[in-house]
Amino acid sequence: MKRIDIIFSEVTILNFNFIYKMFLKYKYVTFLMPLLVGVSSYYIYQTQHDISVSSISFTTVSENNVSATDAVAELMGEKTHQLSESEVLGMVKSVNFTELLAQKLINDPNFSKLDLSPITFRKRTAVGDKIEKCKSETNPKSCINSFVRLALGSLYSVRMDKMIDNKYILKINTLDKLTTRRLLYHLKQTTIEYRESMIKRSLSEQIKITEKIIKEEKAKFNEDEYANLTKQNQLVEGKITHIDLQLELISRKMSDLQLALSHGSISVKESIKSQANESEIRTKRELIGLIAQRDKLLEDISAVEVSLGSSVSSNNISTNLKNSLKMIQSRIKNYKKRTLASSGIEETNLGGVQFAVSVKKREVAALQMEMNKFIDIKEKLAVEKRDIEVQLEKIKPNLDFIKLIYQKLTQLKVLSLTAVSDLIFDKYSSGFGVYKRKNLLTIILSCGALSFFFMIGFVLIRFVFDDRIFDEEELKSNFKDLDIIGEVPKFN
Repeated sequence: MKRIDIIFSEVTILNFNFIYKMFLKYKYVTFLMPLLVGVSSYYIYQTQHDISVSSISFTTVSENNVSATDAVAELMGEKTHQLSESEVLGMVKSVNFTELLAQKLINDPNFSKLDLSPITFRKRTAVGDKIEKCKSETNPKSCINSFVRLALGSLYSVRMDKMIDNKYILKINTLDKLTTRRLLYHLKQTTIEYRESMIKRSLSEQIKITEKIIKEEKAKFNEDEYANLTKQNQLVEGKITHIDLQLELISRKMSDLQLALSHGSISVKESIKSQANESEIRTKRELIGLIAQRDKLLEDISAVEVSLGSSVSSNNISTNLKNSLKMIQSRIKNYKKRTLASSGIEETNLGGVQFAVSVKKREVAALQMEMNKFIDIKEKLAVEKRDIEVQLEKIKPNLDFIKLIYQKLTQLKVLSLTAVSDLIFDKYSSGFGVYKRKNLLTIILSCGALSFFFMIGFVLIRFVFDDRIFDEEELKSNFKDLDIIGEVPKFN
């Protein structure tokens, strides 16, 4: 066996000069390898299935609050978030999504005409043939459903657009244009419906949790106690309001009585005083005149008795003067009696006024006592109301929490009723194209590379097992210990 280190070079790793000589020595092998590889590559290229391809783009709009669901959620105070790439990919590859898509395809009128064979399989299996095979199974529907679900996984894919943020491309690759068209349609509808169902399912779970919380909180909350306290508080407030009205009425009565008492007493006293003063002045004037006349008569009587003595004429004059004196003294006595009677009348009138004043004062005092009584009752009711309010304040946090949860439940129900998908698909797809899994350029390049390496491999194997020596370089490589004396000439 020959040494193979001759094929290596210290500079170029492979000794290309020697390999070129081997190609020239083994021409048949050199020619046969490219031919075989070329024929094989041509066969592979021609026997490939035509792949029908189409794609459509869609965008998630949660972040920008463009969708109706997000707009309602924003009004309700809910926060929405943008779907991540992993969530989108997980959604379209989930088992539930695939099951829903499979059901839509099975219900398609053209289902039996579709071709769900993977694009990597050389042997195609029509759906119609698979339906016939499944008819012999115990559960034909389950057989067809399993076949479709398994076949769908390799027929479509989702990737994120590298140029536009928040945009995804849904791509379909099948062996049939009709299959591509129907699968594209159902994928679009299924994606929208499934996303909408995900939103509603999420809201439904939130509604269940919220209802559970409300049930638990209501179990802790004593509604009867709260209703009784509220009723008691309303009754106490009503009583306090009634007492306030009574106090206001009593206050008005007291004010009216005090005002009437003050004005009435002053006017009566002033009237009585004025009348008493006028009568007294008139009486005093008359009395003073009578006293003056009496004094004058006394002087005249004394003068007559001294000057005339006891004569008859003096007696007559003295008698007349004394009679006049008696009359004047009688009048003086009458004036004094009238003065006493007038003063008695005045005292009687003054007593009547004082009695009326005392009656009104007693009424004011009674009203004051009644007011104090109402004030005491009001204070007791205020204390009772404060105690009730303290108890209500202890219950109020639980009640407020239940009210907030009810508001949240209402918001969730509104969102659930108005929920729509937050995925927006483009109106048009990219169209339908046809290509082969391995294109011609790839086949040519692969053929050239394989041909070169196969030629080198076969030439080296042929060289190693060939006992012949063709040139001096090969001789030196295989027999390093021998010296070359000369070269035998070539004979034709």
